[in-house]
Amino acid sequence: MRLILQEFYRYPAVIAPMVLKDWIQWGLKRKLAPMVEVARMLQSHYDGVVRWFTSKLTNGLLEGVNSLFQG
Repeated sequence: MRLILQEFYRYPAVIAPMVLKDWIQWGLKRKLAPMVEVARMLQSHYDGVVRWFTSKLTNGLLEGVNSLFQG
């Protein structure tokens, strides 16, 4: 399931939201606390993750600027 999640951004925009929903449901049913935690995080940020397929924007630039102030 980790590999499916890693490949999520390679799916076509039409089916990616369904793949993510399926992965979240799978993760929530596991008894492994880290998987449940990731599934809950993805569930709470679902709209933003799916929005990437239309905007292709990430927070990479912001993280880069932040590192200038941190270091």
